[in-house]
Amino acid sequence: MTPQMELKAAHGLGEHNTADNHSRERERKAEQDEEAAYILDDLRSGERVLYLQEVPKVKVSHCRAWNCMPKRRTREQIIRSYYRFALKGGTNLYGGERVPYYHISCFERIIPDLPDLLSGGSLKMDGWIAAPPGSKVSIESSTKAIQDWFRYGGRTFDIDCYERFKKDHGDWLDDWSYLHIEHQLAHTEKPSDGCCLCEGVAEPVEPRETDYFPESPSTISLSRLLALISGQPHLDK
Repeated sequence: MTPQMELKAAHGLGEHNTADNHSRERERKAEQDEEAAYILDDLRSGERVLYLQEVPKVKVSHCRAWNCMPKRRTREQIIRSYYRFALKGGTNLYGGERVPYYHISCFERIIPDLPDLLSGGSLKMDGWIAAPPGSKVSIESSTKAIQDWFRYGGRTFDIDCYERFKKDHGDWLDDWSYLHIEHQLAHTEKPSDGCCLCEGVAEPVEPRETDYFPESPSTISLSRLLALISGQPHLDK
């Protein structure tokens, strides 16, 4: 085969591979649209509600996404992450509850517009949701950030805002408590020099949230928020 013929053959093979890739992408997109339509029909009818949950310590739930990305990488559908989605409301053939579970990132690929589900009441938190054990983000700050994401329709504030306010407010509360305890125990009968409660000196000023948070929260995907709270580059490995 001449070099020219080899070049033409290679070019033809490349075009064939490109066409195959495009065909697979179209098929995958059609499947994803079909899967999304089934889920959205159930959610909009009120038959089902999507809940954000913390995964139990014994991890046995399988992701029901038709194209589960972690399964493609690891050949395993079990949700190993700290969080998952539960699609509640269905029943099985025996009349019991049938609850499909999903990786957060898998569900976001199926239905990217999660804030739209919030506005319709189709997406809720299933109890108390916080940072996983070992996270550098406090339980209080992580819970507030997640609650704000639901409250503001897919928007929340930077984690550092919550952490700085928590620290400074905690320091203020400690100082305030110390002053009151010292005042009550050390000199209840007569005023004492150096005590702001006795001398009327200005007391420590309580930190205000408005000084720590911007006027408006920022848009962020739920999977990205949960990954930041977990201290991971990606939520679902």
